[in-house]
Amino acid sequence: MTMVGQRTTVCVVVCWFLYLVCVDTEKVVPYVYTYKVTPSFRDTLYRCRLNVLPLWVPNVFSCATHCQRVGGCTLFCLKGQVCTVYSAQITTFWPGLSDIHQFDKCFSTWHDPHDLSHFVTDIAASSVFTSIDGLRSPSLAIDGYYCYVSSQCFTSKIGTSHWLRLDLGAPRSVTSIKVQTRRDEYITPTFSNVEVRVGNASDHTKNPVFDRLLGFAHRGQLVIFQGTSVATGQFIQFASRTIYPDVFTICSLQIIGY
Repeated sequence: MTMVGQRTTVCVVVCWFLYLVCVDTEKVVPYVYTYKVTPSFRDTLYRCRLNVLPLWVPNVFSCATHCQRVGGCTLFCLKGQVCTVYSAQITTFWPGLSDIHQFDKCFSTWHDPHDLSHFVTDIAASSVFTSIDGLRSPSLAIDGYYCYVSSQCFTSKIGTSHWLRLDLGAPRSVTSIKVQTRRDEYITPTFSNVEVRVGNASDHTKNPVFDRLLGFAHRGQLVIFQGTSVATGQFIQFASRTIYPDVFTICSLQIIGY
């Protein structure tokens, strides 16, 4: 009995030690890939808060496990002994802000290590909407942050013909492109009849069509453009034509490739 008890004690100690090593190195999180992101965000982050959990022992493993159990969680943050989970789409490209929401550490499941958007050297649009809360510039589509409100999204002026163009700096191989549409209370579709072209011609209209969205995306929909084969090019264009005048919006953009 004594021998069994000693073995049990040793096993518990070793397992607990290994558990702490995993937590402290922040390398292992169960079942999902997570990426450490800058733990400071805009004050609108509360709009996509899903849940708050007090922890007896604050550690990354417990918070990550909680994120897995909450539907729609793509970001989890620790501050003291509190774990907060969000549906915010944050990448490692987000530089952070000295704003209200500050944490000890945060991790994202939304970031994709194959995202090429950080290679973008120039991004331009057919027009840019200006509101009382600022310019809805094209760079907002690739800044690595989207939570809920439209002020975090690229938005064009009202019209029937729109485009957004990106320069990747050099020819890249593109396998898919993910576009997050706005998820706020605005019910009119702002991402519809979109044609995506990828190629090396500086005249974007001469590049091959990568994929199309026929019709409109529903509010908050994640649209994935998938070509029939890998496309190689330096330039990407999104072009939208609609019957009725409205704005054209992209809240988060990921260009997946190599």
